[in-house]
Amino acid sequence: MRLHRQPPDAGTAIRGLVAGPLLAGPLLAGLLAALLLAGMLACGPGGETARQDVAPVTAKPKHPQQQDLSRFMPREHRLQAALSEGNLFNKETLPQATLAEYRKGSKTYQQFLFKAQNTGMAAVYLGHVKDAMTEAKFVAGFGGYFGQVDGKPVFVFVKNEYVTGLVGLSRDDADAEGRLVAVRIP
Repeated sequence: MRLHRQPPDAGTAIRGLVAGPLLAGPLLAGLLAALLLAGMLACGPGGETARQDVAPVTAKPKHPQQQDLSRFMPREHRLQAALSEGNLFNKETLPQATLAEYRKGSKTYQQFLFKAQNTGMAAVYLGHVKDAMTEAKFVAGFGGYFGQVDGKPVFVFVKNEYVTGLVGLSRDDADAEGRLVAVRIP
């Protein structure tokens, strides 16, 4: 007659792993104490991690040095163009920009243009301009946004590593003028 051995239930298997010969009694307590001590040594006073190689968060964001990019802006109807003295829209997250003023008939408007380090940063700056807007709406034909900044209509889009926009035009006028602007940007 053969005896059939019953497989152990799940509780028996887990108890065997926990109370096995390698993790029994004093060894388990010693291992836990060593892990706790290592965690305490990695922290400074008050439980804060003591890292001195990390720069403080209060540092201003570093923007690329901007040049006058008016050569890439339409000349027709332009009254003046110059590099802004401060950050665009007075936002620390945005760099300086070349600003141009235009008068077409009875309409006056501005264009801004700046160059990011690369296309990825241009997309980040596009997001920063969008965040400065109220009622921002995506404009699929340009991959940009139309909204308001400080009560003025603003249309912004990216071409390669350049970020440009038009301030003071309706959405339809900005769309038409934006196509002329985009042709001149490399």
